[in-house]
Amino acid sequence: MGTIAPVPTWTDRDTTRARELRNTATPAERALWKHLAKSQLGVRFSRQMPVGPFFADFLCRPRKLIVEVYG
Repeated sequence: MGTIAPVPTWTDRDTTRARELRNTATPAERALWKHLAKSQLGVRFSRQMPVGPFFADFLCRPRKLIVEVYG
């Protein structure tokens, strides 16, 4: 088994870039957000959060989970 890299620390939100990314979300991202936003999984997700030098499509801080959607 390989070693899992630690999750980088979170920084203050770059709201301008995050807003641009939310407004230009792919159909797949929009469809997934409809389910994640309702908190039906029992945890809260955030959209387009900065993690290190990247923006995570969806981020669940309590579970240290990042979800990237392509397509």
